[in-house]
Amino acid sequence: FCPFAFADPATIRIKYDEPQVRDYDSLFRVQAERLLQQVPSSARRIAVAHAFVAGGSPSDSERPLSVGGSSQVGTDAFQDFHYTMLGHLHRPQTMAEGKLRYSGSLLKYSFNEAEQQKSVDLVEIDAAGAVQRESVTLRKRHDLRIITGAFQELMGDLTPSSDDYLLLRLTDEAPVLAAMSRLREKFPNVLALEPIGLKAQQGERTTADIRRLTYTDMFAQFIEDVGGRPLDETEAQIMAEVWQEAES
Repeated sequence: FCPFAFADPATIRIKYDEPQVRDYDSLFRVQAERLLQQVPSSARRIAVAHAFVAGGSPSDSERPLSVGGSSQVGTDAFQDFHYTMLGHLHRPQTMAEGKLRYSGSLLKYSFNEAEQQKSVDLVEIDAAGAVQRESVTLRKRHDLRIITGAFQELMGDLTPSSDDYLLLRLTDEAPVLAAMSRLREKFPNVLALEPIGLKAQQGERTTADIRRLTYTDMFAQFIEDVGGRPLDETEAQIMAEVWQEAES
C-alpha cells in the first residue's frame, strides 16, 4: 500500500526539493515516483490518495482543492499501480478501465447526491495484480431524498410519512400558510422547502427590478402574493400616506 501525502504543491516542492512541482498533477507524479522506489517490482502496488482526478464527476459537497484546473491530476499519474483507491469525490465512480476507483462517501452530504447509491467496495487482487471488485450497498437509517408535489398531495394519504432527510419542492402556484411547520408534522426531518410553483408563476425578479420598487409597490406585491388580489385604490392611498408620514 502506497499512501500519498495530502499536501499543497508548495509543501511538497520544498520538502523534496523538486522545483518542477507547481500544481497537483506534478505533485502526485513526484510522490508516485518516490513511493514506487520503495516497493519491490514483483509486489502488488496499491495507491491510496485524496485527489481530484481529471474526468471525475463532482457534486455540490466537495470543497474545491484549488482555483481553476490546477487541482486536477491526470489518470496516468497512477499508471504504475495495480489499483488506486481514491478519496475526495462523493460520487462512486471508476476510471482508467477499472484501475482507479472512487468508492464515494458513506453518506449523502447534499441534495445533489440524493440519487446516488452509497456503497463500500470489496476488492480482491490476485498474485498477478488482476483486480476484481464488488460494491456492497449500504443500508441507511435515514435516506436523503427530494419529493416534489402540491401541498395537499404531500399531506395526503397517497404520500407516506417518512423520517428521511428531505427537500420538499412545492408545485402550488399560491403561497401556503405555515407550510414548513405543517409539513414537519408528517415529515419530522424535512430540511428545506422550495416553492417551485410560486417561483414559476411570479418569474425570477432581478436585483435591479427589486431596487426599482417603491415601498408601496412592495406592499402591493405582498398583498397580491399572499391575498391573491391586487391592492385596491383606498388601500394604496392609505399606504402612500403611511410611508410619507414615516419618511417625514
